[in-house]
Amino acid sequence: MITNLCRFIVLNTMGLLFGSPIVFGQVNLVLNPSFEDTAKIMVHGSNNIQDALFWSSLDTTSNNNPICSPSYISVYNTDPSCHIPSNNTYFYQYPKSGNSCGYIELYYFDTWFGEYRNYAQGKLKNKLINNHHYCVSFYVNLADISTKAIDRIGAYFDDGTIDSISACSHPIPYIIPQIENPKFNFIQDTLNWVKVEGIFTSSGIEKFITIGNFYTNSTTGTINMPGWVIGPVASYLLDDVSVIDISEPNFAGNDTLLAPGCPVFIGHADDIGFTSEWTYKDSSSIISTHAGITVSDSSSKTYVVKMITGCAVLFDTITVSRDSSLKCIGVGIPQTPSKQEAFVVYPNPNNGNFTINYKVQQNNQFKLLNCVGQTIQVITPNNTQGKLELSIKYNGLLLIQLVDDKGKLLESKKLVINDN
Repeated sequence: MITNLCRFIVLNTMGLLFGSPIVFGQVNLVLNPSFEDTAKIMVHGSNNIQDALFWSSLDTTSNNNPICSPSYISVYNTDPSCHIPSNNTYFYQYPKSGNSCGYIELYYFDTWFGEYRNYAQGKLKNKLINNHHYCVSFYVNLADISTKAIDRIGAYFDDGTIDSISACSHPIPYIIPQIENPKFNFIQDTLNWVKVEGIFTSSGIEKFITIGNFYTNSTTGTINMPGWVIGPVASYLLDDVSVIDISEPNFAGNDTLLAPGCPVFIGHADDIGFTSEWTYKDSSSIISTHAGITVSDSSSKTYVVKMITGCAVLFDTITVSRDSSLKCIGVGIPQTPSKQEAFVVYPNPNNGNFTINYKVQQNNQFKLLNCVGQTIQVITPNNTQGKLELSIKYNGLLLIQLVDDKGKLLESKKLVINDN
């Protein structure tokens, strides 16, 4: 239910650390790609895509003007029109994955607004690399309210300059998206999620992805749909956005050693935008479809992992060698915050006993909030970097926030406690 914002997975062996940490190359570069992570446990209202961390409309300089903003659709949204499943006839659809997604107006006209649009802008984990090829994909689903279905849906990459425009709720015909749904391919499915996908070559400046219909009404292809709203409207749900570098070979990790009785984890965390298949080198039988697996073989083995995107198929091999001279000193995955995180909490979910590894500023605090937003505990770290052990008598969902000395929110994560 809860995803990790930063999927640059630094992976060590479980219990034994051999050499330097491994940073994997093939990761989805979109922060919060399925809109799961939010700074709030519960939200309310529409035109609030900024409630999904690292997403905004094209008006951040004017405080996310609601006129411009897509909506945040979630099981955590208490507005009936934006809850999943919707309790009205705007749409009846579940997210492609997880519990949340976006809702974006891509075609509309009336005498008050004129030609109206929403644009959803997401932040990337890193600036893209010059001349590298990237596989880009996202999923859309036509909302039942729609009286039109359109063909012009695309993704535009830049350094954030597009955010400076003043017409944040209108067509931007001078913007040419690098990834586009084919012309005359009308996305009219209200039941199934439809994938928009393509490859583009980076110029080395791109740090943001913006999804929308940049064309005018006259240059947007439409077909009629049986929606109930008055006027020409095409509204879509948006989910599972991915940007993956396919110029580099697949790298699932270094060869590693296995101590008797001490399993190791190889590969990396499941992510949006690709699927994986693991086999033994001498076999075609699939042993796992997760991006990473835990192995505890009694003999040395070589594993083959196939990473599958809609644009490319990449392979890597990892040899796990059993060494009886090694001693297992415990089982666990050491975790450290990535460059994008101030802290990590693990294991999550569990029965209420968490470890927090952190690297924070002086006078920062951790706050625990329950599902109605009440603060139930405040923790002040003794140092700016270290480890905290946290034991919570609770069952359900909590929010842990990192705040500065003025109470400003710096980072937040959800904790899931199953104390059965």
